[in-house]
Amino acid sequence: MKKSKKKSGKPAKRQARPQQPKQPKQPQQPKQPQKPAVSAAKKPKQKPLPKKKNKQTPEAVMHKQAARKPEKAVQQPAVPVSGEQKKAYNKAVKSRAKKAKKHGSRGGNYSLYYLFAAIVAIVVFVILAKTVLFNCASIEVEGNTRYITEEIVQLSGIQTGTSLLDIDTDAASKRIVSALAYVDVAEVKKSFPTKIRITITEAEKWYCVQQDGRPYIVSRLGKILEEKSDSSLPAVYGFEAVEPKVGGFIVSAVETKTNIPSMVLTAAESAGVTDITSIDITDRFEIKVLVQDRITLELGNSLQLENKLFIAKELIESEISATESVTVNLTNTEKVYVRDNNIIENPTIVPELPPEDSGEATGDATGEAAATAEAG
Repeated sequence: MKKSKKKSGKPAKRQARPQQPKQPKQPQQPKQPQKPAVSAAKKPKQKPLPKKKNKQTPEAVMHKQAARKPEKAVQQPAVPVSGEQKKAYNKAVKSRAKKAKKHGSRGGNYSLYYLFAAIVAIVVFVILAKTVLFNCASIEVEGNTRYITEEIVQLSGIQTGTSLLDIDTDAASKRIVSALAYVDVAEVKKSFPTKIRITITEAEKWYCVQQDGRPYIVSRLGKILEEKSDSSLPAVYGFEAVEPKVGGFIVSAVETKTNIPSMVLTAAESAGVTDITSIDITDRFEIKVLVQDRITLELGNSLQLENKLFIAKELIESEISATESVTVNLTNTEKVYVRDNNIIENPTIVPELPPEDSGEATGDATGEAAATAEAG
C-alpha cells in the first residue's frame, strides 16, 4: 500500500514553465468563406473518373458479334439413347398432343356456345315482343267529324292487347276507306311501344257526274260519295263512267278522261276562276267549260290549263260585261277569240234578183213561174 501524503494547510506552489521565444507575427491572409460542415455520414459524392477504354482483342470482338447474331445451331453428334428414355419421350409427346386437342376442342365449343346463346336470346326477345313488350294498349283517332271514333276503330279491325308487330296497318286503312264513303284517306301508324294512331282525311264534294241518267257526287280524289244530284257542284258530261258505285272510285272507259275533271277544277282554283257550271269532256281534245251559265271557255286539250284559265279570268273581269253571253276560244293562248253568242255567225244567204233591162229573161222567168203555179 502506498502511503498517502499528508495535506498541509498551505497551497502548493506551481512550478514556473520555461518561456519559449516569441515568434514574429505573420501577415494575416484574407478570410475565405467557410464551407458548411459536412457530416461524416453525408459526404459529397465524387464524380467517378472516366474508365479507360481497354483495347479489345479480336477474340472479344468476335465473341460479342456472336452474342448479337446467334448462329445456326451446330448439329452435334447423336448420343445413344436407351429404350426407357425413348418410352418416356414418346409418352411426353403423346400427352402434349392430347392437351393440345383438348384446348382446341374447348375453343370450338365456346364459339358454338356463344352462337347458341345469341340464338336463344333472339328467340326470347321475339316471344316477349309478341306477347308482353309491344301489346296495343290504346287506339287514337284524329280528323274525324262525320263518323264517331268507336265506329272507325271497329271497322279497322284492330283490338287492344294485340301485338303491334302482328298488326297490318295497310289492311286496316283499306278497310276503313272502303267502308266509309266520306273518308278519302285513313292513315294508320304504329306508335311504339303500345299505341296505334289513325288519322282521317274526310272527303270533300268536288263535282257531279251524269251517267245513264243518274247523277253521282264525286270527291277530290275521285271517290263516289252519293248517288244524287247537287246543283251547287259543277256537272261533268261525257265522262263515260264504268260501273259507278258509292264508296268506290270513279273510272272512265277512256283512261285519259278519268283525271280531266279534277285537273280542270284544280287549275281553275289556282287561276281564281269560280262559278263553274259544267265541264264537257265528250271530246277530250275539245274541252269546254261553262262559267256563270253564260260564258263558254273552249280550252282544247288538257295542256296548259292553268295558263288558259288565268287568261279567261282577266277577260271576264276586264272585257266581258256582267250580262254578256260569249264564247272564248283559248285553244291557242297567243290568239284568243271572243264571240257573242247572240250574233248569228252564218246567216242565211238570200238569192239575187234578175236584172230589169233583159225582157227575154224576164219573160222566160215569168213563163216558168206561171207554169210552176199551174202545176201547183
